[in-house]
Amino acid sequence: MFSLVTVLTTGVWFWLYTNGVLVALDTRLQDKLFMPRAASDEIVLVTIDYASIQKLGVWPFQRSLHAQVIDFIAAAEPRVIGYDVTFSEASIALEDQILADTLARHDEVVLASEAVLEIRKDGLPMAISTLEPLPMFVTDDTKAGPTTLIPDSDGVIRQVPTTYVERSNEPAKSFALLVAEAMAGESLQTEEDLLRVAYVGGPGSFATVSFADVVAGQVSKSVFTDKTVLIGATAPDLHDEYLTPFGAGQATPGVEIQANIVQSLLEGRHVRTLTELQVAIVFGVLMLLGLVLGLSLRLRNLALAAVIVLIGYLLVAVALAGQDLLLPIIHPLILIGCIFGVDVLYRYRDEYARRAFIEHAFGRYVAPAVVEKLASGQAPLALGGLKEELTILFSDIRGFTSLSERMAPEELVTFLNEYLTGMTDIVLDHEGTVDKYIGDAVMAFWGAPLAQTDHAVRGISAAVAMKKRLVELNAGWKAAGRPTIEIGVGLNTGRVIVGNIGSERRFDYTVIGDDVNLASRLESLTKFYGVSILISAATKKQLGDRFLTRALDKVAVKGKKEAVRIFEVIAEAAEATQEQKQFVLSFEDALGAYYQRDWSRAEKLLIKLTGDKVAQLFIERCQKYAKEDPGEAWDGIYVATEK
Repeated sequence: MFSLVTVLTTGVWFWLYTNGVLVALDTRLQDKLFMPRAASDEIVLVTIDYASIQKLGVWPFQRSLHAQVIDFIAAAEPRVIGYDVTFSEASIALEDQILADTLARHDEVVLASEAVLEIRKDGLPMAISTLEPLPMFVTDDTKAGPTTLIPDSDGVIRQVPTTYVERSNEPAKSFALLVAEAMAGESLQTEEDLLRVAYVGGPGSFATVSFADVVAGQVSKSVFTDKTVLIGATAPDLHDEYLTPFGAGQATPGVEIQANIVQSLLEGRHVRTLTELQVAIVFGVLMLLGLVLGLSLRLRNLALAAVIVLIGYLLVAVALAGQDLLLPIIHPLILIGCIFGVDVLYRYRDEYARRAFIEHAFGRYVAPAVVEKLASGQAPLALGGLKEELTILFSDIRGFTSLSERMAPEELVTFLNEYLTGMTDIVLDHEGTVDKYIGDAVMAFWGAPLAQTDHAVRGISAAVAMKKRLVELNAGWKAAGRPTIEIGVGLNTGRVIVGNIGSERRFDYTVIGDDVNLASRLESLTKFYGVSILISAATKKQLGDRFLTRALDKVAVKGKKEAVRIFEVIAEAAEATQEQKQFVLSFEDALGAYYQRDWSRAEKLLIKLTGDKVAQLFIERCQKYAKEDPGEAWDGIYVATEK
């Protein structure tokens, strides 16, 4: 059913896309994909800005000023001068003649015209009407083209015509295309009737020079040498400004938009969008991805998967936008949300039924200490928790998988129940809380729900008692012809979150946090070091002299960057033998030599500790470092690669 609904949802959103629903919003989102890039240093703008109007008088300027600017720039030998001013009306005759004579001397000038263009579905845009420069400004060598910009429905200039046809069906070129071809020295072909501009950035991206400064001769001619020079209005009062995908709502002068068009043409760049077939393929890929993840992931992982897919799609869209290819945004994102939303609804329905069954069958199984607090009203039956310093214990049977394969299911269950009962009794005898059983593993903690100032001592005492109890259990199993086992116990002390954690309908009194994870990692390391009980430095600090311990190593456990000093608990101090105490002292001497990089002395001391797996591990390290020095950065930390 989920698969069918997913396919139908995908079809609906593709139909909405092809019919233009939310396209305007999608276009605005696509604008956000563009990243600024470097403007061409071969393009220079001469701006008729507010300062120029203040210095030179009310617009329009005298034509002789334009002639003066053209002569000044032309003397610097630019590649082309694009004049984004339409000289379509006569002014003072003498002024007009001065400009006409100047234009006649310089065939590198491209003039601007205005056109009303009709965008046709098939074929080039058609010029319904045009407003050309006065005939006296145009000679046989004069190039002139429209600077027409056509905003989208939201007023943003995204695509522009570079070629069009006149009423006579004669092809013609836009102002920007004429400038670009003059700069390139060859004809430039465009693939589309409308060029989607590859903007370099918002207003002010290109190098600019004030028109008034050119008139005053305050600009070095070298600024214009071998450059494309575009002259146009930027003063707000002249109303030649438009919105672009960049600028965050700030209008960009028309002459700067022309500069963006020219650079796009010179670089051969144009922003492309997907065809409907390509969009259908994208939707199909997202649909298949949603189906695969929806059918394979657990409910708690679906939200993370949805976020990863969403972010991944956006990253791909940003990367492709850098290559001038735009992906649709709003429709795929909503589609992803719908697919995962549908899956969550179906999963929630199934999960609700499953949880109802579990609560009915197992709701009465809670820790006795928690029951007492709930009954007394000290702990409300609700989600939440507190941060407290606790001591956490993990114990696990070594080689349990192979053991379970050798025993019948009924025998294995009996065996496990007997073992877990013994370990649980010890935890409860030491006033600890059994958090949970994870297969053959036991997780417990001290310090909550009842405060215990000696929680670390209680936890270590329980671990030592577990070790003793296992000896008794193994003796009984061996006598009965059953297999014997070994266990590893890891303990850590730290501030963790403790409380009722879970869902609104089903939760447990438990602990979470990095220090809980560290306790679990320490239990795993007992097998690597060949010891029974491992504790952290934080736990060791609270023991005083109650227990005989051995400093083992400095370890960066899997999942953590910082090293942790770890210790083996050998026995209660009162019960420790002289041999055990001497063994600890001998190992500490060897460990000191190891940290001092005295590999030879450390190895000699370690060899004397026969039968100790930890000593053998350090012997191998000493031999390795003796052959290949670890370098000055070595700090004695061992990085654990296994959990």
